[in-house]
Amino acid sequence: TTTKGKRMLKGLTIDGHNFQVVSSQRLVGHTIDFTKQHGVQLDQQRATKALNTIRRIATLPLRLQAHAQLLMDSAATRFMFAPEHGQLPWRQLTRYATAVVDTLWVGKPNIRAPEIVITICHKGHRLDPRQMAPCITWTWARRLLTNDTTLLELFARLWEIDQYQPVRAKTNSSGIARTMRKQLRNLQWQWPQPHLIIDDEGVQWHWLKMAAAELAHIIRRAMRKCLWRNLGQRRPTYAALRQRDIDTLSLIHISEPTRLLSIS
Repeated sequence: TTTKGKRMLKGLTIDGHNFQVVSSQRLVGHTIDFTKQHGVQLDQQRATKALNTIRRIATLPLRLQAHAQLLMDSAATRFMFAPEHGQLPWRQLTRYATAVVDTLWVGKPNIRAPEIVITICHKGHRLDPRQMAPCITWTWARRLLTNDTTLLELFARLWEIDQYQPVRAKTNSSGIARTMRKQLRNLQWQWPQPHLIIDDEGVQWHWLKMAAAELAHIIRRAMRKCLWRNLGQRRPTYAALRQRDIDTLSLIHISEPTRLLSIS
């Protein structure tokens, strides 16, 4: 609240107890923030525990698929908790994704592209937090708003307020509408109306009218394209990935896995 409001609250009591003004509050394993700054302390603690879990999984003498399953069931669930409440720290996201790829690629030639490993070789939407967060956030929002339609008006108001606030990729500002808008911006999508999103190819999606599985599918596909786009910019030999569909790439992976290391 404002400085004037804080001074007014100092004189108020309930049952002999003074009001306490706080900038954040922990609630069910997450931090609810009352200022523009999003607290990341709990996220960092959760990330540290998840990274320790990954290190232990990497030392187990198991087959590749067993490692992947443990990463999905143990590390990922420990790391990802209520991402819809705010943007996870980018440094932690990167460290986690790197640790996952290193665990899955242990003992193999050091020529892999991490984006290939977590989009084609394995289920990235269950391993990579950069892919997991948008899927969790948007399917959660859809479920909330379709189960309780009385919240639609409030959500539209939050969307309208957030629409006029600048979205800065490096800030930790939180809130459901801000988090969703940041995720769409990373995908190069547009959000012209609360119930309407437009993908990078100009296709319109009325996301509240879609089935949950369909919404999750288009978000997963968009995240793969986003990662492939970044890979193509970083390593030009992979630029052609953006012109391939996931079915074609998956078939190449099954029949000739090494081709994905030099596809053009």
